[in-house]
Amino acid sequence: MKLYLIRHGLAHDPQPEQPDSQRLLTKEGYKKTRLVAQRLVALGVQVQALLTSPYLRASQTAVICHEQGLGPTPVIHESLQPGGNWQDWLTWWQEWQTQGGGAVALVGHQPDLSHWAERLVWGAVREKLALKKAGVILVELPDQGDPVGAGQLLWLLPPRVLVD
Repeated sequence: MKLYLIRHGLAHDPQPEQPDSQRLLTKEGYKKTRLVAQRLVALGVQVQALLTSPYLRASQTAVICHEQGLGPTPVIHESLQPGGNWQDWLTWWQEWQTQGGGAVALVGHQPDLSHWAERLVWGAVREKLALKKAGVILVELPDQGDPVGAGQLLWLLPPRVLVD
């Protein structure tokens, strides 16, 4: 099964009176994210589940992906918020597998997405992968069983590779 990890697009800088969870994509962030999503669709990427962090910049990114035809309506998954619970997502993944699964896209934050990819590929966080804003990691996972350490890293793409 294919797992796409997509970092949210470029967001406005934090403001003292604004919660981090409410930061919006910038105009440039929206544009680049849209181009990345269009390119992924042009490459034939199609997911059966699109999960997103509840943070606004991530959910905006997921909606853009949906609008460009990458996958179904995004579903908020609390584990994708910054510092979210890896084990909660892993439980979701195992349930997804038993239901027949299919390709999944996760929209979230750095360093969490890179750390999750590292766990899936190497079985541990190694601090070796860095995902740029609106970048994509593709990990292929086994159709059944524990995915930890069983994944194969297929892509680690910054947005410039997809939109230039």
